[in-house]
Amino acid sequence: MQPSRPQLILASIGALFFITLILGEYTIAKRKNLLEKIYKSSDTLANLWILIIRIAINSLVAGGILAAIFNTIYKYNLHLTDRLNTLIYWTILIIGEDFCYYWFHRYSHEIRWGWASHIVHHSSNYLNYTTAIRESITYVLSGVFVFWLPLVFIGYKPTDVLIAIAIGLVYQFYLHTTLIAKLGFVIEYVFNTPSHHRVHHARNPQYINQNYAAIFIIWDRLFGTFTEEQETPDYGLVHQVYNYNPIYILFQGWYDMLALVIRRRNLRYLLFFPKN
Repeated sequence: MQPSRPQLILASIGALFFITLILGEYTIAKRKNLLEKIYKSSDTLANLWILIIRIAINSLVAGGILAAIFNTIYKYNLHLTDRLNTLIYWTILIIGEDFCYYWFHRYSHEIRWGWASHIVHHSSNYLNYTTAIRESITYVLSGVFVFWLPLVFIGYKPTDVLIAIAIGLVYQFYLHTTLIAKLGFVIEYVFNTPSHHRVHHARNPQYINQNYAAIFIIWDRLFGTFTEEQETPDYGLVHQVYNYNPIYILFQGWYDMLALVIRRRNLRYLLFFPKN
């Protein structure tokens, strides 16, 4: 499936947005003498290599698989969105996509098969705007696409669902920073913010598996996974591995999971985390 014009425009805007934020954050951190605390050259280089690999994989394989699945489901859709006007159509889609994202994200942390992919994003012990592009190439394998299939099934066009997903990802990019303080009660209560997302990336015990939201933090408040930022976050994995090889980073989670299954001879560890 070739990218549509809206997708190409959104991608271009997103790329410009990403580059601007990265350069801005780097400049501010340098002026405040915080560069060493926020950026590490080997970590940043690994993030950029992972981005290049992701673009290649998505273009050659993952994008086509996802498009085929979405288009197949759309053939049998319920046409519930056919008569919605444009404003209502997109409002429901953005909110609905955000709800789907919450559950994808929660699955990716709390179920071992999902974490095998998502661990990539959390494997840096730095939080900056290049951390946002440190994402897995195996999300199709971990099956995360199923969380957005209901939107296609009720009648949303696959291209529109992909645009809504992209909007959520662009929004989340700005969350990956330590330089933006809390934004006031009203905004912090309704929306996901850098403060809330710092909690999500932290390995402090009280912050583990909290704040899954993409745009609206209200989902975490509703489903009991919200924690306020108080103690200064310590970023990365509980059992941090300091390795900057992008191939290792991309497949570390799958190796650890399968090694555990083999070592303990128990398939339950494909889904569940060991208690010890």
